Amino acid sequence: PKDFKNEIRRIQIIQLSELAQMPLHVISHNDIAAFLHSLQVQRNLAKATVNRYRSRISAIMNYALDEEYVLSNPVKKIKKYKEKPRTRALTVYEINSLLDACRASKNRELYTIVVLALNTGMRKGEILSIKECNVNIKNRNIYLERSYTKSGESRWVPLNDAAADVLGAYMACSDGPRLFKSKCIRNAFEGAMYKAGIEQARFHDLRRTFATHLKDGGISLHTIMHLLGHSSISMTERYLATQDTILFDVVAKIDFN
Repeated sequence: PKDFKNEIRRIQIIQLSELAQMPLHVISHNDIAAFLHSLQVQRNLAKATVNRYRSRISAIMNYALDEEYVLSNPVKKIKKYKEKPRTRALTVYEINSLLDACRASKNRELYTIVVLALNTGMRKGEILSIKECNVNIKNRNIYLERSYTKSGESRWVPLNDAAADVLGAYMACSDGPRLFKSKCIRNAFEGAMYKAGIEQARFHDLRRTFATHLKDGGISLHTIMHLLGHSSISMTERYLATQDTILFDVVAKIDFN
């Protein structure tokens, strides 16, 4: 999983806890709830992070249940914290400011990567995994191999004029099987965001920006679902949420002065 290092860290913390020293069959939901509470208090963890620990312990107990070490999974009695869905999407002004900052970045790949994210909705990992042989500028598409998608299913990603033009120009000066040589663009991206004056946004919000602007442009949820590679419309609906920055873009189109 993309969260691999954090998953390993969470498992290590569970292993070092008193909970891990108890026989599986005597562990109650109260014991687990106490452990989760202590994590939240001692480590000052967000509710979403505590939910990740809960899920990991539940997976362990489900395995124990399958192997008949326990008669039930006590985690089921512990409710998840309600998480506030993230709804951050960039306005047109922020997008233009970000692209200007990316053009000026020392990372010569950043501008192309961000343009692809904004115009295709691809995830960062999907973009960085692209091979040159899977790009067809003439037919305006990119083939994403199943081993690099979150769903585990391969898919074709269409390219609009902006993405195709920028990608074509980039490929004319690149070589090698992998399209992008950068393995991590976090520092370069955060530097561009800072220079553009954009706050409380991360790379994945570019994907949400792509989808939200499509929705506000009248594109159906069913079409957006396929473009994002989601498995259901309900997932896409949770992904999209009208918020103040997009509403600002809408009212900015009215000018009675």
